[in-house]
Amino acid sequence: MYVFNNLMFINPINNTLYKIKTITFDDKGIINNLDLERIPSENIENYNTFVTYSFIDLHTHTRIPGDNQETPKSIQESALHGGYDTLVAMANTHPPVDNPQILNFVLEQFKSLDIDIKQLSAISSGLKGEQKINFDKMSSYGAFGFSEDGKWVYNTQIMLDVLNYAKINNKTIFTHNEDVFLAQNKTIINDGEISKKFGLDGIKNIAESTAVLRDCYLSYLTGAKIHLQHISTKESIEIIKYFKKIGANITAETAPHYFSLTEFDIKTADNGYYKVNPPLRTQDDKIGIIKALKDGTIDTIATDHAPHLDSEKNISFKNAKPGFVGLDLAFSIGLTYLYDKKYLNLFDLVRKFNEKPAQIINKQLPKLEVGNKVNLTFFNTKEEWEVKKEEIKSNCKNTPFLGKKLKGKVKGIFINGKYFGNF
Repeated sequence: MYVFNNLMFINPINNTLYKIKTITFDDKGIINNLDLERIPSENIENYNTFVTYSFIDLHTHTRIPGDNQETPKSIQESALHGGYDTLVAMANTHPPVDNPQILNFVLEQFKSLDIDIKQLSAISSGLKGEQKINFDKMSSYGAFGFSEDGKWVYNTQIMLDVLNYAKINNKTIFTHNEDVFLAQNKTIINDGEISKKFGLDGIKNIAESTAVLRDCYLSYLTGAKIHLQHISTKESIEIIKYFKKIGANITAETAPHYFSLTEFDIKTADNGYYKVNPPLRTQDDKIGIIKALKDGTIDTIATDHAPHLDSEKNISFKNAKPGFVGLDLAFSIGLTYLYDKKYLNLFDLVRKFNEKPAQIINKQLPKLEVGNKVNLTFFNTKEEWEVKKEEIKSNCKNTPFLGKKLKGKVKGIFINGKYFGNF
């Protein structure tokens, strides 16, 4: 049994703030006693320590199966450290999740974890975009949805086929938005001043926005649900805004690095610690992302947690693998760059991490009342701290935020009747 006293609970569903005088859970995480009072929401700035519904990440690369970048244990520790109880896992593993045998292996790996990992299936065999997999069979074996993340489905017929299947079977397609023909033979860096400084042939914004345009249109035509991943450009935002206005069944995410960093944070081409796909963009793009988070064009913040070994990052920018670890730090980055800078209020920021992703994956957040099982994340909005390798629970430490100061930190998580804290 767990008892917590004097907690400030943020309910993002209806923008309410409660003081939990006492809450008692049984060993399964079900509330059996609760005493709380509502606090005027305008008083939220008077406090700095809160609890809310635990977070959901719609974009995690578990690397399982993979090349030792993560284990089930390390991915869970990283998720818990960041306040997450639910992850949506990408299919571009090594080998990819494109057949029932691999899918079953992966699901067995996750079965004993406290967190909930929802595994996506690939759309095409070997992620090659040439031959579609058996969607119905993969669903029957437990695939949560479909994605080729890391690659765009350039074959429009295959994309139409999976969208039509998704529409009939109430599945979501998670899309990596990068036109392969506009990005091929390019270094994964924004085409701009920094790429020219380093003599690298970078990727233009049009590579993303063209892919977004096609996939939004196909969603509009079929009525299928598409979730647009790691949006990074201002042009993509305008396209998403338009298609939402005319009723396309689309949602969108961005990742913390797109509202906190730009291409000008890349100081050297001697390593790939700032290399990510899509690449870090311009200041105008960053401002566009922040505005889109504020007005709801971008629904949620996902981590795009992409662990890489140091040997894959501490080489030339051109040859390094793209991606950052994100589960440990995402909410702190949001607190630092969105809440503390007053771009988003605390209700809206929290909503991007729990209520909105819950809606996208049709997960019901439980009411805070006796008899319900509830997972809670504890956080402080004012604590200032420096990101060090030992603060990251992932097996890999590839983040451009190493050595940077952040303001706000996850302090613990209560999940399935267990408390994990003192990080």
